[in-house]
Amino acid sequence: MRGMPETSTLIIPLSVLGGVFLQVGLSKNDPTAKSLAALAFALVAGVILFDILVRCASGRTPALEDHVTLAENGTRSLDNQSLEQILTGYIQSICGEAGQIFRELTKFDYGIDGEIEFKDDLGRASGKRLYVQLKSGDSYLKKRRSDGAEVFQIKNPHWADYWQKQAYAVMLVIRTSDGVIRWMDVSAYLKRESAGGKVVKQIIFEGERFDAASVREWRKRMLG
Repeated sequence: MRGMPETSTLIIPLSVLGGVFLQVGLSKNDPTAKSLAALAFALVAGVILFDILVRCASGRTPALEDHVTLAENGTRSLDNQSLEQILTGYIQSICGEAGQIFRELTKFDYGIDGEIEFKDDLGRASGKRLYVQLKSGDSYLKKRRSDGAEVFQIKNPHWADYWQKQAYAVMLVIRTSDGVIRWMDVSAYLKRESAGGKVVKQIIFEGERFDAASVREWRKRMLG
């Protein structure tokens, strides 16, 4: 009985899965997702209890802290990669609802996470597209005290230059903890604000709601 090495392979994915279901359940008020989250967390508790019993039976001291750390690590990952993955799923779904094409471009943070290509009236890929940078969580937008404006800090200076050089508009897509997804054309904003050689380090985020209707509206603008 190897105990910890075996159960760790179950605890982390179950914790992450439970967190994903919980996030979906809370954002969409989906009772099925909430039930699946409860089941996943119950399985985590069961795995931990089983391993403790096995270790006790074998005369080994059960290190409960190790299991708690594993579960916390699994849940913490939801705040990073998993939240971004959830947002990617929503983007894919909404673009599908709008009848357009979404492609995830890279797993690395180079400034563009995916693209939306629009279909022509015959349902063919038109070549006209938007690029998207995806961010999920409340930490990306800070309210300015003076006027209440929402500010997105450009942490990587390369992004501002990179976004302006793209052949098509770059949309900053942000999903907050209330489940609302908004997007904004940041390449146009940066070109306007950097006129005269000004270095832009932040974006006043005035995004519109990201939904199937807004995707179709952008298609109309791009295809005419």
